Amino acid sequence: MDIGKLKNNISYYEGYEGEPEVVVALKGAEDITLHIWDGYFDDMFSTPLNRNGSWSGFTRDYQECVGAWGETAFTEIKNPEEYLADIKLYEGRKFEYEETGEVTLMLIQLLEYAVHNKMEVEVYIK
Repeated sequence: MDIGKLKNNISYYEGYEGEPEVVVALKGAEDITLHIWDGYFDDMFSTPLNRNGSWSGFTRDYQECVGAWGETAFTEIKNPEEYLADIKLYEGRKFEYEETGEVTLMLIQLLEYAVHNKMEVEVYIK
């Protein structure tokens, strides 16, 4: 798996400096990091998709204001499979911003890498 685009990728935050930034990083491999403008997450999760009438992964965290979107502004994902299954629901969906679709694919790639290598993921907002 090519992870070159996942190494310290700030391209989805450039131009939004000073606004909320979501950082998604592999625990123990901090050079594999996505820096994402919070607006792309809002674009993705403001109209949530769910499976079997319940939320999971990023959708749950965002909608219920927990983890990175809660008071601590931090989430340690010990089960990246759950977050991967959730984010895959949004793959191919139409968004307001074209880049949101790209962010979705980057998150899928990062989570697939985490699952394959049995790694935990950290998400925090700064």
